[in-house]
Amino acid sequence: MAFDHPRLTLMLATKGDLDGDGIDEVVDVVVHQPGGSGSFYYLSVNQGLSCGFKPLPAVFLGDRIALDALEVSGQRLSVTFRDRDASEPMAAPPTRLNRMRFALEEGELKQLAR
Repeated sequence: MAFDHPRLTLMLATKGDLDGDGIDEVVDVVVHQPGGSGSFYYLSVNQGLSCGFKPLPAVFLGDRIALDALEVSGQRLSVTFRDRDASEPMAAPPTRLNRMRFALEEGELKQLAR
C-alpha cells in the first residue's frame, strides 16, 4: 500500500522488534506540511501484533529539522537529526546535532535519558 496524504510525507522508515515479542514494529518519521512556513516532523511507531499493527501516539521531533538517521538496535530506537539553538531564527540552516532515544515499554513509546 502506498503512503498517500496531501500534507504528510514519509521521510524515513525502518523496522525492528522493539518489545521483544518476536514481531517487528514499523517505525517511521513523517513530516506534516500544513501549508504555512512550518514542516513538522513526527516519529511514529506501529506496534506489531500477531493480527496486524497497532499505531502508537506519534512523538513530535521538531520544526524544519534535517534528518540524519533512524535506527533500531536491539530493543532501542534512535533518531538523529539537526536543529537550531533557541536563539537562532527558523530561517537559519539546522546545524545542532540532536539524538533522541526511545524504548517501547508497556505499549508506549518512552523517551530515554540522553
